[in-house]
Amino acid sequence: MRILIADDDRDLADALSELVRECGHEVVDKVTGGGLAVIQSFARHLPEVVILDILMPKFNGLTVSHALKSRKPDAKIVFVSGKVEE
Repeated sequence: MRILIADDDRDLADALSELVRECGHEVVDKVTGGGLAVIQSFARHLPEVVILDILMPKFNGLTVSHALKSRKPDAKIVFVSGKVEE
């Protein structure tokens, strides 16, 4: 599968990318710059799946998912979050 990784935490994005590759899938892009960058990358790469952080700067994951679904209604989105309550 062609997968887009989107997480503003660079270390988590790197770890997810490595895991996806180890599972035999292609990482088409790894976006750590926030929601707008995710929307732009999605339009460029048209991945089959997006692994998307819920809490990102500018546009959160839910807002981004609506934008992606409006472009491609059958887009597959997996939400992730690294937020931990102290």
